[in-house]
Amino acid sequence: MFINFRQTSKDMDHKKLIRFLQRHGQYYLVQDAQIHFQNVLKNSLKAKDEPVLVLSDFGKPNKRASALMAAGFYVAARKLGLDATLEMQKARKRPEPAEPHIQKALSEFPDKGIILLSSYNTLGKLNRIEGSFRKFCAERKHRFVSALGLGELPTRRFSRLMTVIDVDYHKMQMKAERIGKMISKGKEMHVTTAKGTDIRLEMRKAKPVLNTGNYTRPGTGGNLPAGEVYFPPDIGTTEGRVVIDGSLRHRNGTAFPKKPVILRIKSGEIVKIYGSSQGKKLIATIKEARKKEYGEHARKICEIGIGINPNADFFGPTVLNEKAYGTMHIANGNNVWFDGEVRAPVHLDHIFKKPKIEIDNKQFIP
Repeated sequence: MFINFRQTSKDMDHKKLIRFLQRHGQYYLVQDAQIHFQNVLKNSLKAKDEPVLVLSDFGKPNKRASALMAAGFYVAARKLGLDATLEMQKARKRPEPAEPHIQKALSEFPDKGIILLSSYNTLGKLNRIEGSFRKFCAERKHRFVSALGLGELPTRRFSRLMTVIDVDYHKMQMKAERIGKMISKGKEMHVTTAKGTDIRLEMRKAKPVLNTGNYTRPGTGGNLPAGEVYFPPDIGTTEGRVVIDGSLRHRNGTAFPKKPVILRIKSGEIVKIYGSSQGKKLIATIKEARKKEYGEHARKICEIGIGINPNADFFGPTVLNEKAYGTMHIANGNNVWFDGEVRAPVHLDHIFKKPKIEIDNKQFIP
């Protein structure tokens, strides 16, 4: 069924996108997920009468999740009576810039709006705004949600993605606040798993970030799916061994190693990687990063995260996998965007399952 809205010039990309998805027999996925998209706007963003800007791309064959997300959000916004604009582009590669009309729409978007991003890989470099996208939103008082890197999710798994997004945000918020409080008060963390992970770190300076999908304050935003608490450990304090049995991230994207990849960490830096061919790709990724500006920090541990989304699982990109309840992740590289002190050209998350956590020598169950 085609949805008729009052026609304006800004509907052109919407009409083009709907016809595109209909031609590929995929628009029914947008219709089936409408309640989920509307729930995000009503519950996660508490949208009222703000202008809405949807920015996305068309994805690629068999991987159209970014386009489906864009159509879903646009249709949901219009059904809720919001003033929504949709801008589409071809899928971008790093370090390509976003197409000019995308950058123009973003830079000219009125303050205190809602921005909804989805992309096959990346939105692209934003040369028309100063600083990072997050900083831009904070200064302009925009609220935003982003779902980037969806090129790693097959179109056939799109409905599964929507179940991860359709979560009880209130319960997740309560859990995150409890975890965040323990991290803020704690001094040391010890994490082990049955597979062999055994790391210790200090978190005396830690300021935990609660990624719960609660983006109601002006200038705030985050990933969809939501569902993690993460923080930068004190520099130089992480020690031990991490056995990656979930997924890891390297230059080719998200990988699910058949055999665990093992990270040896000393004084807050990865000193050895071994265990499978995916580990070799991670080594190559770090070597490549070390040739770039701030590359000497590419091996530094920059993040510890705890997944809290009960609907998440391992079936797609890292931004989805790291939210799974019963997992933790460790990252190397950059963390300046969440008040860390490590500046690097990469940020690579690696996920391990069934952690046992101790904070200041007391067991902690998330």
